Amino acid sequence: MAGTGPAKSNCGNLDADKDQREKERSTTEQTEERNLNQGLEAEEKDREEGRSITQRDKQQDLNQGMETGTHDSIRHGVDWGPAYQKKQEPNKKSD
Repeated sequence: MAGTGPAKSNCGNLDADKDQREKERSTTEQTEERNLNQGLEAEEKDREEGRSITQRDKQQDLNQGMETGTHDSIRHGVDWGPAYQKKQEPNKKSD
């Protein structure tokens, strides 16, 4: 019966080791999740900053084009205005 004593204490040590490993695994998972979340937040912030820069650059290009008259617009051609319109001639009757 002397052999049953050490087996019982080894079982207790195994349970303690198992609990310790479980705590470490839980802590590791929490740390990894936190790092992942921080990485995702950093990526999202970078993406938003890039989007903001792109929008600002487009707006600057548009503003510069509007100032110089070289902008792209939906309506193609030149708006010459009424001073450059061809005057309507009355219909001539030929007899």
